[in-house]
Amino acid sequence: MSTAIIITGTICSGKTTISKKISEYLDIKFLSEENVSPKGLMSILREIRSGKFTDIVLIEHANILNFIDDITDCFDKLIIILLNTSDTVLADNINMRKQNNIIGDYLNIDIFESKKEIQKQFETLKYDKIIYVADITKNNDYGIEFKNIIEFLSLHI
Repeated sequence: MSTAIIITGTICSGKTTISKKISEYLDIKFLSEENVSPKGLMSILREIRSGKFTDIVLIEHANILNFIDDITDCFDKLIIILLNTSDTVLADNINMRKQNNIIGDYLNIDIFESKKEIQKQFETLKYDKIIYVADITKNNDYGIEFKNIIEFLSLHI
């Protein structure tokens, strides 16, 4: 059975970091802007639509919910995880990136508006989806939520 695990949340929410850890822990394929060529959401969607995923794949992107119907058609099962990162933690993550001179979309996008938009999209998902909300209210919540997500996924994959 083909299964897509989708991890979403605004830019700087910790999606890529936690997704890498989950994919390594579960030893599953990981699709992100960082590992497709050319980089970008359309390349991720092209990979998904190729039909080559017959087992489990983890997909990470802030705007992936815009294409949820397309993705649903490509997999037998869909599991969606929202990183609901607090504004305080987002601000800390942004400041860390700036201090380390890391360039990225966070410099060009209002992350807090993006967070509101993603939450609205998440709330409109059909109830036939398996969903989990990871509440990140302080920086040490990432380790706790990693364990919770692994436990949640073990019940559903």
